[in-house]
Amino acid sequence: MQGISRSKHAHLMDALFHLEKLLEQQEGQLQTEIYRELLERLYTDYGKKLSELGVLIGEYEQLFNEIKVHFVARTLKEMKKKNTKARVSAPGEPSEDPLGRILKED
Repeated sequence: MQGISRSKHAHLMDALFHLEKLLEQQEGQLQTEIYRELLERLYTDYGKKLSELGVLIGEYEQLFNEIKVHFVARTLKEMKKKNTKARVSAPGEPSEDPLGRILKED
């Protein structure tokens, strides 16, 4: 999926506007006006949805970081304090705790 180009939208809107003016005395004017209004409405809706998506992404990232730093890291630290035994891995089993890898990412 690709974003909508603001400049391409503006150029097409401008072309529709000029075509509408050229066709003022003919039947094509109504269709041009309908297309122009529909295109503008959809582009406005797109902008609103994009803004909403930006807010949603920000909220997700904030929650992700809060869970990663404040909950998972703290919980693992508390678990390590309670259990000081070294983790022994079975042959072929990864020696690193998968939760520890999450904390090392980023």
